[in-house]
Amino acid sequence: MLFLGLKKEDIGLDPITLEERGPTPWCMAYPMRRWKKGNAKMKNIYSVELINGITVIRFNNKPETQDVIDASDEAAKVDKNGLRLWDFSKGLDVSANALEKIADHVKSIPFSPSKIAIFAPDDLTFGLARVHEVYRHQENQEYRAFRTEQEAIDWLLQE
Repeated sequence: MLFLGLKKEDIGLDPITLEERGPTPWCMAYPMRRWKKGNAKMKNIYSVELINGITVIRFNNKPETQDVIDASDEAAKVDKNGLRLWDFSKGLDVSANALEKIADHVKSIPFSPSKIAIFAPDDLTFGLARVHEVYRHQENQEYRAFRTEQEAIDWLLQE
């Protein structure tokens, strides 16, 4: 497989296909992945997928500010019903200014009324998600941080 002129051995990471992932209780659609060049290798930064009616944004390592902004733009293209789950299980370590920059950018994207759940299991990331909650406040948008992914999904699926 060639990706941007590189062999998969040069990239070091290969997107996981449904067959490799194995059976899953959710259906998958619209998978998007962002690759980032660094030190002559490509790194898989995040994926955006529509799973069971929820737009799921997963970071495969600790994202930088621009990674979160880029993922927001891609989520806007996929989002169908306003349910979004952000997976920060790999952590997030950004400044308050960066959180405000992310929030301002996301507010500029036209989304329909939405419920946004942040999955942030570690203390630092959970605290940053709560601060972002304040910056992110917007009409027709519900936003909550959770320590477990299942709690976040349950909240998103509540009427």
